[in-house]
Amino acid sequence: MDLSIVLPALNEAGNLPGLLEQLQRALSKLTPNFEILVVDGGSSDETTEVARRFGVDCWTQTRPGLTRAIFEGFSRVRGAYVLTMDGDHSHDPIFIERLWADRENADVVIASRYVPGGKAEMPFSRWLLSRLLNGTYRTMLSLPVHDLSSNFRLYRAAALEGIACKASHYDGLLEILVRIQAGGGSIREVPFTYKPRLHGSSKARIVKFAWSYIKTLVHMWRLRRSIPSTD
Repeated sequence: MDLSIVLPALNEAGNLPGLLEQLQRALSKLTPNFEILVVDGGSSDETTEVARRFGVDCWTQTRPGLTRAIFEGFSRVRGAYVLTMDGDHSHDPIFIERLWADRENADVVIASRYVPGGKAEMPFSRWLLSRLLNGTYRTMLSLPVHDLSSNFRLYRAAALEGIACKASHYDGLLEILVRIQAGGGSIREVPFTYKPRLHGSSKARIVKFAWSYIKTLVHMWRLRRSIPSTD
């Protein structure tokens, strides 16, 4: 299997039909050997039914949290490369071609909102919180990454071997990168325009998970200054 897509979803029945159709069309232009896994977070709508209607594998995660959904997806897919993305149309499937073109240049390729040429179409308050969060992590952990919280990423599957995260929510997206970087892995960012979700409301709550972000920052600060941090 060349490429696996891990797509966490919670009550995305309104977004999945259009997204999966676009996704399958975009992936078929890159390789005939791809798979899509929707990881359902316990939706109360028809998210699971919609996924299966499109012939897509759907797994109901066993423990709550975005990072846990992603890792449960990692454990079930078979691709040499694994791409994660949101299920709300904020990540355009057409852009996967740009990530795929850079797959041999880094262990992780990030669709980045905060490098030159990137853009985030979101309310100012959310944009400001996101920039503060990313800037704090980048500075305190000495990471050469501008958009640590983007979930639109292409991983080399081999770089994920042995990676385990303590975080369970959105802060885990930052922890994954820190652990890959600390293990000597390489990270590349390419400019991307983030757009608002098409239907429903966002599940990202920076303020709600503030304590989780703080705890993860402390844990990662210790890791970056430990002997196992090879970079």
